[in-house]
Amino acid sequence: MALFTLNFFSNYMMVNTQVNVVMPRIELSESPREFYSSGRKYWVLWLLHGSCGDHTDWIRNTNIARYAEERDLIVVLPSVLNSDYSNYVTFADGFRVWDYLTEELMPLIYNWLPASDKKENNFIAGLSMGGNGALMMGLGHPELFQGVAVLSSTAREIEYLRPFSKMTSAEFRMAAKDPVKFPGPNGTGMRLKEINQVAKYDTVQDFLDSCENTWDRLPEVVREGKLPKTYVSCGTKDKNVYPRFQRFKKYAGEIGADIFFEEEEGFEHEFALWDISIRKAMDYFGIDKKSII
Repeated sequence: MALFTLNFFSNYMMVNTQVNVVMPRIELSESPREFYSSGRKYWVLWLLHGSCGDHTDWIRNTNIARYAEERDLIVVLPSVLNSDYSNYVTFADGFRVWDYLTEELMPLIYNWLPASDKKENNFIAGLSMGGNGALMMGLGHPELFQGVAVLSSTAREIEYLRPFSKMTSAEFRMAAKDPVKFPGPNGTGMRLKEINQVAKYDTVQDFLDSCENTWDRLPEVVREGKLPKTYVSCGTKDKNVYPRFQRFKKYAGEIGADIFFEEEEGFEHEFALWDISIRKAMDYFGIDKKSII
């Protein structure tokens, strides 16, 4: 197994950025010359961090490097701050993470490394904010990913926003401080990060029309028959996410979305769960030890 970090300037985020990459190791039966000149292409797992995290979280807190080695898998771990994996065009010179992932990072990985660019060999997963990002990418670009793993996250519920669709960003930012009018996903008011997620758009309707509205995008993808193989897990002691997980599971059943939901008894919002869940997700996707020639 090899682990290295790419440091480069992103034209979409207008900042220097870092990406960790886990690579398969040389087999003992092969010479280095044979290995590096073989022309093999490997399966790729795009693995996203959560809020307040970065490209090192999965490496430092889980066994993902060992799992990748066991399965001959390339794992790509980007770092995108607290961006929600969306485009923040009003921040600094523009922090366009949604565009960065597909228009810059993916071409870089596919063309610089022995990574397969075929849909059937690409998977995306993430924890918490990264789980939401993985779902956004999987539903927004179902042509790119065979599987999506959403760990301790769900599609964001948006029904409480619809009556206020004509509100401007400034109007919404002021009004959303009222926990009665804007109860948020769990009915307890909206956190600042949730307010900012909506208020970065010109109007509430613009948010509802965006890639971040996976609640409405999911039934569209289901009707089109394009839903990637999807795995969703959550700990039963996760006070903030577990109630939403249960509602999301019910919603998926109502719209006929073929999603595998897994409850992990006794776990909270924690890496102990995510270490277990990412391994189970890879098993569910059928990622095993084989390279693509």
